[in-house]
Amino acid sequence: MAINLAELRKRRDARIAKTKALAEGESREYCNTDALAQGVTIWWPKRDVERMLRVVQFQVTKADNMAGDAVGDFASVRRYKTHRNIGVEDVTYMCPTSYGKPCPICEHYNTFSDEEKKNYKTGTTKKFKPREVCVFNALIREPDESGKDRTSLRVVRGGYYASYKAILDNVKSEAKFNPKNQDEIFLFDDLELGYWLRVRFAHESAMSGGSIEFMHITQAALNWREPKKMVPEKAFPLICDLDELLPAPLSYGELKKLLRNATTSVEDHTYADEVDDAIARVHSPVVVTHIEEEDTGIPYSTPTEVDVEQDVGTVVDEAFETVTADSITTNEVEEVKTVIKRKAPAPKVETTSVDTSTGVDEDAPFDDFDEFD
Repeated sequence: MAINLAELRKRRDARIAKTKALAEGESREYCNTDALAQGVTIWWPKRDVERMLRVVQFQVTKADNMAGDAVGDFASVRRYKTHRNIGVEDVTYMCPTSYGKPCPICEHYNTFSDEEKKNYKTGTTKKFKPREVCVFNALIREPDESGKDRTSLRVVRGGYYASYKAILDNVKSEAKFNPKNQDEIFLFDDLELGYWLRVRFAHESAMSGGSIEFMHITQAALNWREPKKMVPEKAFPLICDLDELLPAPLSYGELKKLLRNATTSVEDHTYADEVDDAIARVHSPVVVTHIEEEDTGIPYSTPTEVDVEQDVGTVVDEAFETVTADSITTNEVEEVKTVIKRKAPAPKVETTSVDTSTGVDEDAPFDDFDEFD
């Protein structure tokens, strides 16, 4: 393949930024930044600021987009979920539920009680809680080094409720008090009929007296009464196709492997295989065997409540038989048991008979743990 020097020069600045981030150890980017046009960056303020901002639509090109928008239509935002700190490295992963697919990390998070979820800031549920994020294109007017206002196109990325939803709430409120102009107000993101917003970003609590502070949009003044101006056509090539920017999620199996390192409340454990084995055994049917005596035909043993009931604690103890006493403490085993009891449903019961002439029932069910690998 011939070397294309024009392409080399075109994206040189983006590669420099990426190399600098790697050198500083700050490369945690999960988006496909190659989808960004030259000079366009992903933006979210790090300090309290006030900016003029205009949301900009992009034209949909991917049929399998997460919002189900038709190819050729126009969209403004992509709302999705992410998981972080699940693997060994500090990496962000796209949650498959963003695309309507099952996610093992979300499934695990949903096994926790409401009380455990409320304490996620300090408890063990924090690393499993999905974060709801969004991205949207926007023209942003801000002062340069000389103090002169400059307009640039950015991809704004922040918490959904802290950014885009905050804008929508202001639009909805404005439309409510101006019912005759509702349609005009809701066209805030239109390429032709949209308008600018004066937006204030602040690092503070969302509620008066709240203890949790975070950066979010606290005010958005809508300039819908101003004369409408179309987004300049010279900005069109800079508009990011957000569906190209966002990566496809890992497969269910790949995320499950990452989850194994953080499945239980035992930090830094190495017992994932034993835990999965125990869960598999609790899921598996309990086989109660009737042995027929040749002479009388009377069952040699009959199923009792103890046979049927399968004790979770015993199952876990058996699963940890190979773990030496000094490698896992009694308290850690108890913690693992608690996790498994929460995850495992009541066992099913199946009954079979054994032909005493061979002592083997070739049709008896067996435990298949492959599906839990």
